[in-house]
Amino acid sequence: MTGYTLSRSCTFEGVGVHSGLFSKVECRPSAKKGIFFYLKKGVDQIVVKVHPDTFLYAQRASSFTDGTHTIFTPEHVLSAIYGLGLTHLELHL
Repeated sequence: MTGYTLSRSCTFEGVGVHSGLFSKVECRPSAKKGIFFYLKKGVDQIVVKVHPDTFLYAQRASSFTDGTHTIFTPEHVLSAIYGLGLTHLELHL
């Protein structure tokens, strides 16, 4: 693997800045290159890759979508990931 990931999983939780709702994200190491958001919808596991092709700009916010499911306002967590130099990561919501 060329790139960087976490040595172990970690979890962050709290109140969402924009929504005011409880939010939780588990960051997991990955051998797969890229940053991926994982959403659990019932028995389905939805994966949205952070990539220019999945980027969706909304007024004063950015999002990523698979065409059906959208990750809203991930700027701060993605900024932290970039600052840490991580290139292989799973973000489970």
